[in-house]
Amino acid sequence: MNTSLKNVAQFSLLALVMMLWMNTAHAQRGNRGQKGTPEERAEKTTQRLASKLGLDETQKTQVKASALKFETARKTARSNRDRSAVKTARQTFQDEMKGILTTEQYAKFEKMQKRRKGRKGSRG
Repeated sequence: MNTSLKNVAQFSLLALVMMLWMNTAHAQRGNRGQKGTPEERAEKTTQRLASKLGLDETQKTQVKASALKFETARKTARSNRDRSAVKTARQTFQDEMKGILTTEQYAKFEKMQKRRKGRKGSRG
């Protein structure tokens, strides 16, 4: 009887360790792609596009406003689990960018979007 009690204790300890390990692994994943507030994300997008596309000050202001509108709509849509609303918000952002950017900048922007989309598809 002593050995069966030992086996139960060992099994319980092993189960506890595995549950803690799984919880830690899950917690490290976090909220992928959702880091920061919509304002922070819009600012980051604006900075990235400004450096990659060489935006002037007027364009930076317009891009930031458009990015903020997109990030806010995206956050709301994601919290409601509404994929079509996310898609609509993204398309609206793309359309607004076409009006803000020059022809050359928009061509670069589209290439950047295609590369990002390709990277997303290769994730596991």
